[in-house]
Amino acid sequence: MKATAVSKVLFDLATDRVTLGLTGEDGDIEITVSLASIPALAASLFYDGELAVHVNTDTAGLALACLNRVREVHGHL
Repeated sequence: MKATAVSKVLFDLATDRVTLGLTGEDGDIEITVSLASIPALAASLFYDGELAVHVNTDTAGLALACLNRVREVHGHL
């Protein structure tokens, strides 16, 4: 599957976990990680565009922006 859009970004305050939803022609996928794992997830998106699926460049950029925003907002809570 190749992800072509970010479908959701959810942040669970109770567990400090982030769910990134990606969608593509073949379906949807959700990846849930701890807040502490965001840098590793972001590095994977940035360096090779791969998570559990291939992520196109524009979608990877948007996903990175969303994840960085979650980290920024969490720092202000």
